[in-house]
Amino acid sequence: MTNIIGEYAQGMFQFICFLFVDLLWRSSVPAGRRLRHGIANYRTIAARGL
Repeated sequence: MTNIIGEYAQGMFQFICFLFVDLLWRSSVPAGRRLRHGIANYRTIAARGL
């Protein structure tokens, strides 16, 4: 039961983060591009690490 609640909370957290990033991107396109580029770099580094 706690596992389901934990997964739900994590999903909501990711969804809120996505909305926040999307809001930042819409309000400030250059900052959003830097942010998304940074996220892409982080994912690449994480993929290499794994």
